Amino acid sequence: MNLPLVLDIAIGLIFIYLILSLLASEIQELIATLLQWRAVHLKKSIEVLLTGGEGTEEKDVRDFADRLYSNPLIKNVNQEAKGWAENFFRSITWVISSAIGRGRSIFGGSKRSGPSYINAETFTTTLLETSGIPVLVQKLSELKLEEFVQTNLKTAIAEAQAAIHVPPVTIPTDTDTALGEDASSTELGEAEAIQTTEIDSNAQALQAQLQAEFDVLTQQFNTILEDFRTNKSTLEGSIKWIAYRLDRYIERCKEVGSDDPQGQAFIGRLQALRREIFEDDPTSGAIAIRPILQSLIRPSLVEIVEAVNDKDSPTYRRLLRLIEQKINGLLPEKLAHELVQDIRTVLEKFAVITQDTPLLTELETVQQSLTKIASHDKSTTESRIALIHQMLSVRDGYISNAESYLSDVDFLTELNASKNLPLSSFKHELLGEIDALLEGFRDITRGTQLHIKLDNLRHLLDDIISSFERGEIQLLYTLDQILGARDAYIDNASQYIATASIPVKRQDSFLRQINGLKRQKDSFSSVDNRMAIIAWLTATSEELDWEIKHNTEIYRQVSGIVKDKNIDAYTSVVNAIARLPQPIKASLSVLARRAQEKSTTVENEVKQFQFEIETWFDRSMERATGVYKRNAKGVAIILGSLIAFAVNADTFHIVNRLSRDTLLRNAIATSATQVATRANDINAVENQVNAALQDLPLPIGWDQVNLTAQGRQNRGWPLPFLKTMLGWLVSGIAISMGASFWFDLLGKVVNVRNSGKPPEKTQAK
Repeated sequence: MNLPLVLDIAIGLIFIYLILSLLASEIQELIATLLQWRAVHLKKSIEVLLTGGEGTEEKDVRDFADRLYSNPLIKNVNQEAKGWAENFFRSITWVISSAIGRGRSIFGGSKRSGPSYINAETFTTTLLETSGIPVLVQKLSELKLEEFVQTNLKTAIAEAQAAIHVPPVTIPTDTDTALGEDASSTELGEAEAIQTTEIDSNAQALQAQLQAEFDVLTQQFNTILEDFRTNKSTLEGSIKWIAYRLDRYIERCKEVGSDDPQGQAFIGRLQALRREIFEDDPTSGAIAIRPILQSLIRPSLVEIVEAVNDKDSPTYRRLLRLIEQKINGLLPEKLAHELVQDIRTVLEKFAVITQDTPLLTELETVQQSLTKIASHDKSTTESRIALIHQMLSVRDGYISNAESYLSDVDFLTELNASKNLPLSSFKHELLGEIDALLEGFRDITRGTQLHIKLDNLRHLLDDIISSFERGEIQLLYTLDQILGARDAYIDNASQYIATASIPVKRQDSFLRQINGLKRQKDSFSSVDNRMAIIAWLTATSEELDWEIKHNTEIYRQVSGIVKDKNIDAYTSVVNAIARLPQPIKASLSVLARRAQEKSTTVENEVKQFQFEIETWFDRSMERATGVYKRNAKGVAIILGSLIAFAVNADTFHIVNRLSRDTLLRNAIATSATQVATRANDINAVENQVNAALQDLPLPIGWDQVNLTAQGRQNRGWPLPFLKTMLGWLVSGIAISMGASFWFDLLGKVVNVRNSGKPPEKTQAK
């Protein structure tokens, strides 16, 4: 067999593989698009990246990855096809995947598609936002900036101002002049007893003027802090504004006290304070920030990761203390409002008999008294308990005085009822919600143990309330126990209904409604506001820490009562940290340590941290790409083998036909050569192949001619069908190599075939 014959056979075989590879590529691309293989593989790769190889946290990591995909940055990357065909097939595949995954979408929630590609920057930003780290950095910066203003500036200025001495001036009386020099010591002693003293008016005026200027400076500092809290100013800009306001304050103090020795000393202290904290640019003279000051105020990466990774860290506990302080500072005023509102509701209900009495006027006095008490110290549990007792005493005194104005039994009964904590009504409302739900689903709850367990829950709640009334447990613990018992009943009922033989629609409806009873994101309406406030204010710091960490219903309720944006922001940070799975915390901790080792300044630590996360993601995606290619190659082999079987593409038979049939071999070789020379790239091959196949017979297919030739070739083989299957397998593997591979190889072989013998070199004469 000579070389031209071998090349023609090779060209024919490669050309057939190219044709079938084009078909396989189109089919595989269509399947990958409809089934979203790339998007699904990307989502699972991200879950593997976040898990860090710890399967115990797989569900938590999946939920966290779902939250990543809910971020607008990633949602906007997903460009979902809008064609009816794509949506139809995707609906079918989504139904199948939901059935396999028990109703859970791979992309989380009800999302049916996801992005096929996410760049490292988008992933890093989304990961940090979902982890709550940017908000954590902002809030820590706010705390540090506020402490800097309070400790390094306001306190230092106040101490310098307090150093101004205001000496008393002794003013002689008329008796001193009358006694003269000849007065005896006794007479002088009596005169000294009636001497008067005055405060130096100049020093007193200086101190008053400086205090007025300091009050203005304090207000300006507060404005700067508020602008930073509301993101109207950056940290660097806020520090420069503080320096600018301090400079203006010093200038005004010079105008006020430059002629007074004590004023000059005070100004000298201010200037020394300014030089110690701030500096000026030597070139432009503009305000510059010392690096040591930036490191003092800007939170370090160690503090950030410490807060994320350790709930017992000082930074994390500092956040909890701040939330507690803000809530404790606002709740007493809210309690005063609730106490007055309870009484006002009763007065309005009995307006016919109360309108001509001084009860409404006295209620205004009570409100003023309660508001004044609410401003008392609230820093400790003991002080808050004493504050509540004072407020309740004022309320009870008003109710007792009401008996002297009216003797209506119904009015006095309802007014006295407002003094009691509504634990019983709270219990009845909880049980009533569950009982109404069971009644609405009688078709699936009749004859089950749910009603019996509801009676057990009723007895359990009675025991909890009795323990509180005997003083054995605190109010906050009582409410948590009641809500916990309710949640345990809901969990057991959900588990029972989920495993029962019930129509799916009724089952889903019941589970959704009963679980909705314990998933209130706003203030929990069943808990009386007054009772929730008292429970919170009488709890210890450790108990409040637990409430905040677990984002309990009581905590959500008191947060809803105070309605403070700063508290909501701090809460979002604490909740984000609490929901962060442990493998992700461990990974972020390692990356943070690596970033810290490579950074020389605090300012560059966060940037380096972001770079480390991007590198971590890129390297993981490189490995994921390799896994996807291997999986795609396996799918390509299976798909290629199926196509080889479908078109009866037996490699052994094709080679045999090409080696024996000269006309067929030449025709295919000619067509293949035309395709290789006319098509510039793989994208243009398809049209050239379609044109070549119109009049070109190929040694494949299930037609009678090809089957007869294939049968003659297999004669003499003990298992001819096994030989054909082996030929299909070889063809399948060849098809899986891809159209690009065969197109490039075809061009090379055609070039070798057309090159021929090189011309002899012309001899020089």
